[in-house]
Amino acid sequence: MSKQFLLKTIQAQDLASIQKIQRAAYPQYFWEDDAVFMAKQQYAPESCLLLHTAEQQAVAYVFAHPWPIGQIPALNQPLQLPKTTEQVLYIHDLAVHPQWHGQGLAQHLVKHLVIYAQQENFSQMALVAVEQAQAFWQRLGFITKNYPQLDAKLATYGQYAVYMTKTIT
Repeated sequence: MSKQFLLKTIQAQDLASIQKIQRAAYPQYFWEDDAVFMAKQQYAPESCLLLHTAEQQAVAYVFAHPWPIGQIPALNQPLQLPKTTEQVLYIHDLAVHPQWHGQGLAQHLVKHLVIYAQQENFSQMALVAVEQAQAFWQRLGFITKNYPQLDAKLATYGQYAVYMTKTIT
């Protein structure tokens, strides 16, 4: 990252910038509403982050939150928090505006989340890789995990969706 970027926790006033990034980064099928984003932010404010330039231009975001291992939340729905004891830090959505691709911004966000996960004593992180992003996540240390009970829900994330985890050391 040659340019200076700043990281902050997401606030309600950031939603317009987040929507702009989301619409540029994903097909409409993956778009989530402001209320859904804010529910995630309220559930886990310290792990929902916005990356911006020194000039306050938002360039990337991530929404991550505790979630049961081997389970995934529904897209564009408020979180329905299952009761369980074993939880991971789940990366629900990470997006970089396409004009800022190739600068290591996603890796920077993931690195920050790994540090957060270590501080909060999570033993693992998890996500669903979509749109053929599996190789990208593998480069960051995530591996594909097969949970047959997830097959139907994974199908709602698109044809190439795979569940992946990363052990935190």
